[in-house]
Amino acid sequence: PRFVAGTRLLMSPDGRSARMLVIRSIDPYGHRALSEVGAITDAARAGARGTVLENADVSSTGLTSLSADMDRQVRRDFVLYAAVAVLAVLAILILLLRSLLAPVLLVAAVVLSFAATVGVAVLFWQHLLGIDLDWSVIPVSFMALVAVGADYSMLFASRIREHSRHGMIGGVIRGFGTTGGVIPKAEIVFAVTMF
Repeated sequence: PRFVAGTRLLMSPDGRSARMLVIRSIDPYGHRALSEVGAITDAARAGARGTVLENADVSSTGLTSLSADMDRQVRRDFVLYAAVAVLAVLAILILLLRSLLAPVLLVAAVVLSFAATVGVAVLFWQHLLGIDLDWSVIPVSFMALVAVGADYSMLFASRIREHSRHGMIGGVIRGFGTTGGVIPKAEIVFAVTMF
């Protein structure tokens, strides 16, 4: 009776589909498990070669497979939306600041800040603690850091521009004076909120 019950779980009623369960001893959401999903499918296909199942369709499902698919899709889409976001922010800053060099420097600083943040996160979580970053960390971090970084940079640059009518050095000093206390406080509030 247990064998019959088991076959009902692993075989379709028409006998044309079978399910094989792969139970791993590693973290099903870890980098290793996600990267080996394809290898498990390839092994099943290789095992079917030379048998009556040689032309059978082999696919994988489950949380690890779905996570691996999501990871691949997010990586592919991230390149597109990151480029669009950077270009959109750059265009907005060019219009608002009526300059080319300042917006390019501001956006470059924000992108460099994002890259440094990801580097520190990977170093801390993956290399020091041995915990893989989830697929959502980099895209969400990008959105938050680019939005907030560009916003604060634009605020700071516009204050410098307002105060630079009587000279650039005085404008930078007054810009630091008027925004120097506001931006760090806003960054602290944002960091605490995200934490």
